Amino acid sequence: MSDTLSYAPSTQALARPPLSKAALASLILGILLCIPLLTSIAALVCAILGIRATRASAGRRGRGLAIAGLTLGIVGTVGWGAVGCLSLFIITGSAAPRAVLHDFAHHLASGNIPAAAAECDASILPSQLATLRTKIVPFGSYIDLTCTNVYLGVESTGRDCKVAGVMSFSSGSHRFNAVLIQDVAGKWKIQGFHVY
Repeated sequence: MSDTLSYAPSTQALARPPLSKAALASLILGILLCIPLLTSIAALVCAILGIRATRASAGRRGRGLAIAGLTLGIVGTVGWGAVGCLSLFIITGSAAPRAVLHDFAHHLASGNIPAAAAECDASILPSQLATLRTKIVPFGSYIDLTCTNVYLGVESTGRDCKVAGVMSFSSGSHRFNAVLIQDVAGKWKIQGFHVY
């Protein structure tokens, strides 16, 4: 008998556990923050499924991917939630000043200077509004006013709102800038208005 041990190579290679598709999907969806909130929520769902699928008893790999996807999903959900809340605050907070601007533009374009002056504070004189009216007459018929940039702030004298946008006329569009302040009664008044 021989004292030599013989070694026969196994025909079975060591098999790696399969990768959890949910874990991989959570990482990919977490990276895709470009679609607001949807990919972040999908990343959270897939991450939870991926973490469950990669438990020691489940026999799948990719737990690190699932945890990374969960982290990115949380960051994306919180980030997009904050953007949504800020946008909602600006939209609702600027509704009253924007309504005042729409009324003002309509009155000014129709030549109703006293009604336009009622939307302004005392620093804007009716003669200045008449001059502004003369400036916009060549633009043609007034169509609409669109606010594109809104800044809400708080000054030492109260709240203020700075608005930029576009006034549409039959001959084309013209940019405008406006500054509004809130008086002691809580009513918004136009403190400055320029059309370019």
